[in-house]
Amino acid sequence: MILNRINANGYKQGWWISFYDTGEIHERKLYLNGAFQGGKTYDKSGKDLHYIGEFEHGVATLQMDSLMNK
Repeated sequence: MILNRINANGYKQGWWISFYDTGEIHERKLYLNGAFQGGKTYDKSGKDLHYIGEFEHGVATLQMDSLMNK
């Protein structure tokens, strides 16, 4: 799998992943022709912290802790 790539038109394409200094995944986001599709953020232990999604009027995040407590 190729990560963090730019397509021939200069747009982000596919999975973009950022890492903590310790090497664990921090964020994982998916792009299609530069358009953000969604993703997740993680804590240093690998636990899901937030789902990230793009909606008609902007980007929203949903904190995982709030789901578990309801």
